[in-house]
Amino acid sequence: MSVPGSSEVMPKRFWVGPLGVHDDDWLTIWAFLNNRSKSAQAAGLISFRIRERKAAIEEMLRYTAERMGIEPDELRRQILRKEISPGDLELIEDDE
Repeated sequence: MSVPGSSEVMPKRFWVGPLGVHDDDWLTIWAFLNNRSKSAQAAGLISFRIRERKAAIEEMLRYTAERMGIEPDELRRQILRKEISPGDLELIEDDE
């Protein structure tokens, strides 16, 4: 989250594919009951799930970095700077 006066930039919006009818209906209802837009409700759900799964995500990052022969912090940097793509990981598995 960006704080006024800080150099941190808010992430750009991204598009999420359409939900099925059932899930869209329930998201609409849940957002209504919370007096929020569907977009705000969905963003909250994604943020909650990321925090809930953070330890597992960090373990995946550590394992992948180890397989690549680099430190997890270096892989994190490459991912966030878009210097690596998921397809690059397939090349690593093929080399072995």
